[in-house]
Amino acid sequence: MKDLKIYLEEEELDYDIASGDFPVTIDYAFEDASDFQKKKGSEALDINLPGTLRNQQILNSFGTNAVVDVSADQKSKNIKPLRILAYGDEVFSGKAITKGAKKQHGRVTGFKINAFGGNSDWILALNDTTLYDLLKHISLDFTKQNIIDSWAYDGRNENMPFVFAPVKYAVPLDFEGGDDRIYSVENMKPSISPYWIIYWAFKSVGYSIRSEFFNTDYFRRLTMPWTWGAFLTSEGTKYDIHKIEAKSQYTYRIEGDLYQEIDFNVSKELADNNSTIPGGDYSYISPRMVWKYNTPHFGLLKSRFGIDISFDSLVDMGSYFYIYVNWFKNGVHIKEKLINYVKAPAFGRRADAGVVYDWFDVEINPNDTIECSIVVNSKETNTATVCRSNISVLSFKTEFFKIPEGGTVDFDNYLGLQKYKFLDFFKGIIDTCNLSFATHNAEKTVLIEPTHPYSLTNNLATVSGGYFNNQTLNWTNIEDVEKESEIILYSDAAREYVFKFKQDSSDGALKVVQDRNKILLGSSKYVFSERFKDKTEFENRFFSPTMHYFCNDFQDVTGISPQMVCLVPENISNTSSGEAQNIFEPKLCYYKGRVSGVGGWRLKDQKGVTETYTDFPYMFAVNYKPGGENDPCLSYTDERIGDSKSSPIAFGLMKRFFLQRLTIMNHGVWNYTNFKITNSHISNWFHREHITTDGIRWEIINVKAFNPLNNDSTSVTLRQWFPVSQRDIDFSFPSNDSVKSGKITSNSNSGFDMPYNQLICLYGDIPREIKD
Repeated sequence: MKDLKIYLEEEELDYDIASGDFPVTIDYAFEDASDFQKKKGSEALDINLPGTLRNQQILNSFGTNAVVDVSADQKSKNIKPLRILAYGDEVFSGKAITKGAKKQHGRVTGFKINAFGGNSDWILALNDTTLYDLLKHISLDFTKQNIIDSWAYDGRNENMPFVFAPVKYAVPLDFEGGDDRIYSVENMKPSISPYWIIYWAFKSVGYSIRSEFFNTDYFRRLTMPWTWGAFLTSEGTKYDIHKIEAKSQYTYRIEGDLYQEIDFNVSKELADNNSTIPGGDYSYISPRMVWKYNTPHFGLLKSRFGIDISFDSLVDMGSYFYIYVNWFKNGVHIKEKLINYVKAPAFGRRADAGVVYDWFDVEINPNDTIECSIVVNSKETNTATVCRSNISVLSFKTEFFKIPEGGTVDFDNYLGLQKYKFLDFFKGIIDTCNLSFATHNAEKTVLIEPTHPYSLTNNLATVSGGYFNNQTLNWTNIEDVEKESEIILYSDAAREYVFKFKQDSSDGALKVVQDRNKILLGSSKYVFSERFKDKTEFENRFFSPTMHYFCNDFQDVTGISPQMVCLVPENISNTSSGEAQNIFEPKLCYYKGRVSGVGGWRLKDQKGVTETYTDFPYMFAVNYKPGGENDPCLSYTDERIGDSKSSPIAFGLMKRFFLQRLTIMNHGVWNYTNFKITNSHISNWFHREHITTDGIRWEIINVKAFNPLNNDSTSVTLRQWFPVSQRDIDFSFPSNDSVKSGKITSNSNSGFDMPYNQLICLYGDIPREIKD
């Protein structure tokens, strides 16, 4: 029996037993030694295989030029599952791809494949997955009751992966009333659960998640406010397929005595017309413009139809010329509007010219028909010399579609979510909480935890969890002391290590406050010892800072102004599209629930009924209300909870999740040594334990070229664990003094200190719509 078995798609590959070159060595890497944002896994590169008939069949004749791979998925070129067993132990599980083939005398003599295990399996599978792919199954009825029900969100119900929490967007809180003292349900947008996105992503490729941290309220209650474009309106959604626009072929001269619908031949189409069905949604059936809600259907919608009419009228001697627009739904006359009239005196002339606009707001169900016609009522007297108007329809179009209360929200329609890759989003989550992960491919399980024990309270000394779990494996007796080892003092990181969020050029409130204070909000810094290099920056790869404001318009409800997330673009005009006004870099918040004592508010439904609440569906990145120091603080910097120097401080992400890592990096003892590890060591898929040698604790960084069949020792890189000390607190910035006072004070470390400002804007900082 062969001691080594290599399976590609569960077919056993041949290898050259007699060859002196062993075909497989395995590398394992926890993360990049110089850049911890780059997560690794296991790999087996340059596996050499003989060109046997069996291998050629399994690899689908790759390398034989005369053979063209016509299999549906080009089997010889694609990624395939691979397993390696040594002495019956599975020492590798992952994916493989053919790298090349060698030939001699026209025959294939060998193959070379690369294999990637651990995390590579699901990373490759999810490479093209977008947030749209993971959220498109969500469907809900947009009703006031469902909005209220969502306020019970705790991140633990797969059927409720969102919450409709109040957020200040570009338009007034009550858009139709132009009023910020009432919050309209039409302004509500869902904030989405990161947890369920991650859960669905791994589930989609056959993996489950193991994570104590993901099961905490801290993580489960995280949300992402809606930053993906228009929500209830149609811009950037699938509803746009029903948009139409058409105009008259010519300008028509209408004259004489008339009282009838006029044929203006509004048949010149200016926009796409639902190419999914013959004839589209729009047709001109003289004398009416006709639109039908054909397939695809999106349930009940509210739509606005608009018409621009150009006219040039002239009458005299008591004549008159009236122009009406008539609207019909399913053949029933609904509305008539006199849009222009001109009437001459008994002696003399009257003229009028211009462009007039009329609109029709209507709720539509599938297969409904909307018609529009222009009626002329004109009278030319016996003494008149002229009674005419030159008329054309400049535009007949659908202005928008909107989901009304009672309509259905299908995330499948929100195409803007296609722009966001899951792996980019996941990198942002990793960068927020210093996550590390490893994969057990055979069990299809991914372990995800913050790298080191972390604090979820306002006491940094109280920590729990962590990828490295404080258990130990004593490798003293298997260290190969016959081989030379090397201890180095790590100094590759920058001395001033700055943590910051991705900047958001669309966020008007963020820009105003940052420009005024000349600061990067939410950023922090750790200063290493003098041996390190110049300053560098750690940037969150997905999330941007989240701004808040105190909504004084609701202060009268309980006497307290509630704190609200603020997402307002820098430039607002009354012609801005709903899609553009609601696109920002993604944000991350925490939803605490319906909370009393933080202010109340007023909510108006689509029937115009307003209800007052004395509690508040409270969502924030930082809770600046009393007690906020005990809540999650989604800012890299520490945050002052209140406005005085004696206000408590909430610890930020850097101190909660990254400080232990930074301490170990600053201590900087790296050990390049060799161990006589066996298959059982390498098949410890997660490597969570600390390694001890002679009583010293280490973390595994990587394993190089492990050979599963021989007894030679293997190169292993370790870094020494070291406890957090007061020095690490003192060299974390902004300092406590800066956070409490908002100013940099003189002390021994003031040259490194940073200015501080809360993630709060003033009501006057919020960009406003410019009225024409």
